[in-house]
Amino acid sequence: MGADGGLFLGLVTLLLLVVLVAGAVYLLSTARRDADADTDALAVLRRRYARGEIDDEEFERRQTRLDGPVS
Repeated sequence: MGADGGLFLGLVTLLLLVVLVAGAVYLLSTARRDADADTDALAVLRRRYARGEIDDEEFERRQTRLDGPVS
């Protein structure tokens, strides 16, 4: 490989690193947004329960749905 081959390989490696870092940042930010949304939903549910807007059965049903697997 000549000087051009080494330069090309270096640029490809750099590009790969940039793509990997960008992908990791995207995945982490998406996971954080999802976690924040779940926390917000549970907080709203707890506030509604505390104010007496929903009864024990409704609270438990909704909490189970929020904590359960997403289908």
